[in-house]
Amino acid sequence: YCGTMSVECEHLTSAEKKRWLRAQVECGPHTATKEEKKVTLERLTTADGLETFLAEKFPSAKRFGLEGAESLVPGLQAFIEHAAESDVDCVVIGMAHRGRLNVLRNVFGKPLGQICAEIVDDKTSFLVGDVRYHLGAN
Repeated sequence: YCGTMSVECEHLTSAEKKRWLRAQVECGPHTATKEEKKVTLERLTTADGLETFLAEKFPSAKRFGLEGAESLVPGLQAFIEHAAESDVDCVVIGMAHRGRLNVLRNVFGKPLGQICAEIVDDKTSFLVGDVRYHLGAN
């Protein structure tokens, strides 16, 4: 593959599922409208702004920031919006620590005050078996 997108599906045993997955991925690039580009830029800017805020507010806290994975936020938001439009009842996401606070805030709407309180209270929350980057949202 020489393009920007590919899929690894050789582990699938069903030839029909492999064909379907390849057809979905290889259907050609999506041309974003002006409005979609604007929304994506706003989401990227918001995600970057949160990283800047957390770095300034908590310079010595271990945060596992989003740096290098900024496109995760608008991509994940678009994915979840599409799922909602397709009548998906529930989305469950498990992810690595990198960028989790940003995803909790900017994708799932976890209040910034709650995130900050968890960072400040990390010493006591660790003693009960959890740390701020393990705490999720519903």
